[in-house]
Amino acid sequence: MWLPITVTRDASRSVSDVLNRATAISRESLQSRKSKGGRRSVLSSNGRDECDNDVRMVHKYYKEQQSKKTIETELQDARKQLTDVLDQLDKAKLELGNAVNEVGQMKVELDNLKRDLNREISTFTNGFQQLSTVIQDLAGAGGGGVSKSIKKSLKWRIRLDCQCIEVAPVATAPVTIKMNNFSLLRCNYEWFNYFFFTHEKGYKLCLRVFPAGYEEARERSMSVFIQHLNGPNDSNLAWPMQGTAKIQLLNQIKDKHHHQLSVSYSDNKDQMCAGQVTSNGANGMGEPHFISFDDLFKAIPNRQLLRDDCVYFRITFRQ
Repeated sequence: MWLPITVTRDASRSVSDVLNRATAISRESLQSRKSKGGRRSVLSSNGRDECDNDVRMVHKYYKEQQSKKTIETELQDARKQLTDVLDQLDKAKLELGNAVNEVGQMKVELDNLKRDLNREISTFTNGFQQLSTVIQDLAGAGGGGVSKSIKKSLKWRIRLDCQCIEVAPVATAPVTIKMNNFSLLRCNYEWFNYFFFTHEKGYKLCLRVFPAGYEEARERSMSVFIQHLNGPNDSNLAWPMQGTAKIQLLNQIKDKHHHQLSVSYSDNKDQMCAGQVTSNGANGMGEPHFISFDDLFKAIPNRQLLRDDCVYFRITFRQ
């Protein structure tokens, strides 16, 4: 007779043991049916089907257990990977917080440096103005125990140290003059170039520039003036001064489209502007609004007046 097979889930028995046991029981049942009563018998088709079904159920259970184990392993790996990702996110969040703090500290340090720089510029400017006042007093003093050579040496040395004068060999017009460090000179300086002559044995001139603007043009335009000085040839020249000076702010891309100003001494009979200079002073003519900062910094194709923080002037003189 056929003995039914029951598959248990005893924790002490593995799935392979259950499969081996079920196979053995099926073989024993089949053998008993063949030898019943001492005679050979044939197992019915229903019995064979039931045996096959039991074996299939055992195989199915075994496969399900294997699939379950595989799924549990994959879930464990997924949990581990998720934990690693969360740890990396926490680490990235911490690093981002540190970076934000460092940027904040750098901003504070930059603000402090900017404040210190502005303080130094203000101190330097005030000191320069005080020195200029002292120099003017010394230069204008009648005697005072200071020789002319010492006065002149002191005056030019201070201007050189402050980068307010461009020294060049003595020349005659036309002359080309380069002004360096324009952005620095805009911090309240006035700038002179070394003197030159209108022609051989001519009038003695210099260029005077206010990079940040003069009086009403302050912070709006660059101011430019031509000043004539007390020269060695004055006794042989006609006065009031005669002629026209042309000041060009040069385009540094091509030799055209320059910005220019003409100063006519022939039409000006004012002794304050065109008269002979008899002392260490200077008379001058020019334009406070020589060029606005908008036009100076404007980007125009094939035209650049300010380049590499410097500008060029060209001065010609026609009698």
